[in-house]
Amino acid sequence: MSRAGVRYSPIALTAATPNSADSFLSFEAQRMRMVRMVGSMFAGMMLVQSVAFAQASASKPRVRDQWYWGLNGGAMVFNGGFTDEEMITAPMAGAEWFVTRDRFAVRLSIAQSFFDTQASVFDPTVPGAARPVDVSDWRRYAVEVYAMPRGDNFMTPYGGIGLALNVLQNVTPVGAFVSQESLEQVFFDVDRFSTRASLIFAAGTQFTFGRSALFVEANAMPTQHLFLLNRSAYTVGLEAGIRYTWGSAIERF
Repeated sequence: MSRAGVRYSPIALTAATPNSADSFLSFEAQRMRMVRMVGSMFAGMMLVQSVAFAQASASKPRVRDQWYWGLNGGAMVFNGGFTDEEMITAPMAGAEWFVTRDRFAVRLSIAQSFFDTQASVFDPTVPGAARPVDVSDWRRYAVEVYAMPRGDNFMTPYGGIGLALNVLQNVTPVGAFVSQESLEQVFFDVDRFSTRASLIFAAGTQFTFGRSALFVEANAMPTQHLFLLNRSAYTVGLEAGIRYTWGSAIERF
């Protein structure tokens, strides 16, 4: 059978068409990969837990006057969208430096969330006077100060306030422009509203196992004013991670 001088081989058509045996083998291979992946994750979790409890039994947890370095993951929750509001739960990963003293702690952190959405800036040359802007990925730099109860305990709650610098990583206005002046104004506004400093309110709990610690934390930032992603009054973050201390934060002579 041919069309416009192109011939199709019956053998090639048969080979390109998946049969039931191929589908079954593909499904079995995918299932085995999933089983191996789940098994590896479970084994890793058991190993981390075993090491942590071994450290806990070997030495009393030392929480105060420590320098912790940590890794965390979680999600950032906010509203996006151009014409319609869109609830976004963006996966997030980060690293931190956590210093504890007797009744307070300081945390310096960097985190990035991953997502794709649209926002808008004012542009009187387009219908509705709103120029759509493609937005992806959000990086946050933060410094926070926490209050903590006294004592070296297995479970240590904390809460406090800090300052965050929020930077949208990729922002691109969409559509054609009627003039060079309009283009320059839109790009100026996009650049201006893609970075936002805000307060950050946070609370969490640390579980200490010797030199290691696991933690969970929730935070909120007011980001509605002078920011591209301004449909939410607050942006909420949920984090969990691991910390490890290399030594005391107090230098002794």
